[in-house]
Amino acid sequence: MKIPEILIVETVHQPGSLAKVLQVIADAGLTIEHLTALRRDQGRTSWEITLEMDEAADRSLYDRIGQLPTARFLGKSDRVFNRHRGGKIRTVASIPINTLQVLRDIYTPGVARVCLAIEEDPRAAHDFTSLDSTVAIVTNGTAVLGLGNIGALAGLPVMEGKAALFADLVGISGVPILLKETQPDRVVEAIVAIEMSQSGQSLGFPAFQSGQRVIFRGVFALQVSDDPHEGCVLFTRPLRRPDEAVVLELARTTLENYGYRVVTATNGFQGVARFEEQRNEIKLLLTDNDMPVMDGISAIQTIQRLRRGIPIVMASGTRRDEERLKTIDVTNLVNLGKPYTAEELLNAVSRAMRSSTRSPPIPTSKKLRCSAMRPSCPKARISRV
Repeated sequence: MKIPEILIVETVHQPGSLAKVLQVIADAGLTIEHLTALRRDQGRTSWEITLEMDEAADRSLYDRIGQLPTARFLGKSDRVFNRHRGGKIRTVASIPINTLQVLRDIYTPGVARVCLAIEEDPRAAHDFTSLDSTVAIVTNGTAVLGLGNIGALAGLPVMEGKAALFADLVGISGVPILLKETQPDRVVEAIVAIEMSQSGQSLGFPAFQSGQRVIFRGVFALQVSDDPHEGCVLFTRPLRRPDEAVVLELARTTLENYGYRVVTATNGFQGVARFEEQRNEIKLLLTDNDMPVMDGISAIQTIQRLRRGIPIVMASGTRRDEERLKTIDVTNLVNLGKPYTAEELLNAVSRAMRSSTRSPPIPTSKKLRCSAMRPSCPKARISRV
């Protein structure tokens, strides 16, 4: 990777003196990124010359510039470090706090009224907080620009740079978040844990594949795209309740692409009802524990009373879910950890079905159309609850 090197050069103020300096740089095979005059004093001009240099670049050009009769190499500039000193971003108040009454309104005791209003109606947070104009900029340092895996702390200047651009160009507050974790599933858990603090997230990790769409815990949809300079960048948006239809469609499409007939339900209660209607046709139950009205484990227990021994795939994303699964008497159950890929979903379904009948293995030659998803509330012939 080429990193800017900033030279300070003084030339005699006469025709051709700067041209000779630039020729030395050209002879070294270097590209000039920026050139500016710093000052002119008593017939001499000081120039700041920014070059694109890598570790293999010939540094002897500094001496060759100094040997010119009309130029002198003064040293290197700390311009880049100076612009980073103290960080590039800060949090500032959106209104002047210039009286005691303003202070009492925006903090205690006045803020209590706003807190109670949001408690009563969470949608009020979008009107009375900075939620809609705040994003998290998350990295674990494994894919930082062209530098690669340099660690989260070393990647902080890049995250601050992104935040500065968001603030200056579109008026969005970006909050850098540094993660030590590198395991994709644990990274996802960390993101989910802070999802309430902002309206979206820009992430830099190499752990996900380009073109991958990931939906997990009913919280975020992530679309992954490749950038040759930054590894994988994941752009996220919060999943609202209407997006449950998107989740259902992703799971249904994936399963139907591999020959399964799918019946879906929008919540646990509806899933149980549909299972009761078609209990003789449904061969497997696919459920997620995070469902409205009736959670997945409660739905499983109810369906087991209707037809004991039906193969079940249970998607769970927390240790609490896994511990609860151990307490219920269920046979032919396959636990599918979240987040998961479409291939993992298909394999889990195949394993569960083979546990009770000899089901053909999942074909591997077909390209998966979606890479990952969270089953919301489906029910499958396969019944997806």
